Amino acid sequence: MKMEMTIYDALLATEVSEEIATAILDALDIKKSSVLAFEPGRMLVTRGVRKLEKEVQLNTLPYLMRHWVCDWGELEEEDKLANFQALRNGTRLFSTYRIDAGDETKLCICTAADRSYTLLLLPIEYGIVFPAKPD
Repeated sequence: MKMEMTIYDALLATEVSEEIATAILDALDIKKSSVLAFEPGRMLVTRGVRKLEKEVQLNTLPYLMRHWVCDWGELEEEDKLANFQALRNGTRLFSTYRIDAGDETKLCICTAADRSYTLLLLPIEYGIVFPAKPD
């Protein structure tokens, strides 16, 4: 039987300290035992996102937390519905958020269908990371 991941465990997986994870949950009035709607898997970021984290101090944690609680960001209604269906049928989850980070205005987050990883990437990187399937 697979154990469900808590929001606290997911925060620790982002490499924040236990003290910071506890402070975040306390500030948001979320219990450490609150379970995520889905397993996010390993947290990964592309080079483009890592560059923004370093150069313009982009804090990706608020966007990850929104993704974890099924706030899919700036998606069309049909895409949001597809994500809710993906929670039931085990397909990939995708979110897009507006950011203010130099030339970049969007951040994408994708959780794999098998829930083995969650990837943060920029729209320009989407075609590189997820190439189009051949016809």
